[in-house]
Amino acid sequence: MVGIDHNLDNVTLAGTNSQVQRYDLSRATVIKSRCRTTKRRFHRDDVKARNQIFTKYRRLERARVGWLLRNVSANIVLQAKLKRQAIVMEDPKGIRKLYRKGNGQGAEYRSRLNCLRDWRELNLAVFRYPFLNLGSFRHLNLQSS
Repeated sequence: MVGIDHNLDNVTLAGTNSQVQRYDLSRATVIKSRCRTTKRRFHRDDVKARNQIFTKYRRLERARVGWLLRNVSANIVLQAKLKRQAIVMEDPKGIRKLYRKGNGQGAEYRSRLNCLRDWRELNLAVFRYPFLNLGSFRHLNLQSS
């Protein structure tokens, strides 16, 4: 079995044979923060121009981060397939409730942690591959971990 733990800046794989492998996703965090600051600096009253700028940077961010996550997820599934192991991944359902306004964190910290689309994208990418290649995939609830 291969267990996957996804944090803000990394994805960690832990196998049953006590091997631990870490994928660095800090580049994705940097890309997201740069796009966020670029969009934050735009202060024009024109709705059409604002929508064009936001659409441009949203597309750019999703393309760059998606490329990183697809490579990581493809590598994870390839390793699990070669070792003939099942994939276990934590279910991130309800984790965004921890980072709401008023919980004592700053706006920048909350915005970094609330962009957990990475979780969903990585989850879907890993989930999509096993049914084609492995056939064995499970979610682990956060309460039981």
